[in-house]
Amino acid sequence: MATISLWLRLFEAPVATFRQVVFSFLCLGARRSICGLLGGLFLLVGCPAFASAAPPDTEVFLDSPFRFKQANQKRVSMEYKSQGNLLVIPVYLNGKGPYNFLLDTGIATSVITNPKLGRHLGVQTTKSYSVSGVGKKAPVLAHRTNSVRVEFAGIEAPSMHFIVVSKQVVAFEALMGIQIHGILGFDLFRSFIVSIHPTQGQITFTDPTAPRPATDESWSSLPIELDDSRPYITTNIAVTGSQAIPLRLMLDTGAGHALSLEMGSDSRLTLPVERQRADLGYGFSGLIQGYLGPIALLQLGSYQLRSLQTAFPDPHNLVDRVTVARSGTLGFDVLRRFDFIIDYPHNRLLLRPTSEHRHQFEQAAL
Repeated sequence: MATISLWLRLFEAPVATFRQVVFSFLCLGARRSICGLLGGLFLLVGCPAFASAAPPDTEVFLDSPFRFKQANQKRVSMEYKSQGNLLVIPVYLNGKGPYNFLLDTGIATSVITNPKLGRHLGVQTTKSYSVSGVGKKAPVLAHRTNSVRVEFAGIEAPSMHFIVVSKQVVAFEALMGIQIHGILGFDLFRSFIVSIHPTQGQITFTDPTAPRPATDESWSSLPIELDDSRPYITTNIAVTGSQAIPLRLMLDTGAGHALSLEMGSDSRLTLPVERQRADLGYGFSGLIQGYLGPIALLQLGSYQLRSLQTAFPDPHNLVDRVTVARSGTLGFDVLRRFDFIIDYPHNRLLLRPTSEHRHQFEQAAL
């Protein structure tokens, strides 16, 4: 039975209210990729086209698990729920449902988080894994499912594989007010160009081979690099003063916070002068502590956001968790201030401030 490390955080900060649920599956031992353990579960992991700065050939995405039900359809829009600063959509599994699923760019494979759902569906499982977190608590058993049919809003995945945990590891209903049954990750986002409009509560899925969504000068574009099936952007951040440094951040729609920076990831990264000690949340290992404080500047393309409340977890909370080099995560509490387009097929993130948040941003000449 293989062993997987599952890192779970729930941030609930007293100063900047945010909640984060992050699932990062990392292998124990010689830092081998989980892709090596799960075989074909993570499709296209490490594919050179994903890492290339140039737009990849769209044929790379033809074997994506999700597709439109109607052969000639190019675009589908639907409403989503924003619960606890997270994206939730109704999903049908094997013709049953609807079930509430989070949309999370921060996970490499999709997860059924409610073990009762797996039993209710009668889903057959194949391989078993021991899922453990950072710390000394007992591991949780998890299984890889056989083929599951997934459907929502005119979209389908005829044959999906999930990881199913054997017991509930997060009290989603208590935290978010609704029951959460699972999480959709890389397999969904790599299948479409995904446009999210927070003011309208609407999400649009577009065929990567269709004409790209129209944009004007109000949109700013940032390159996305896909690494280990997760999206990364490099952006300028100034913690104090005016000296900005380029930092690599994971783009994480499954993180309810604004920004989290990891001390020790860059020698130039310092704590803000105005900060307070805080309990940032709880993981499998127990309490996660660190600091909260405003940074001077976050630049996203041509837009600048100042005095952004940011989390700084203690470095020992992060030991052996991250296998891909990064300096932090950009969460949904920043992204919700924009209309934004996550475009894996063309390696780009497009941003345009919403009308209600436009006053928070300065537009800088690049």
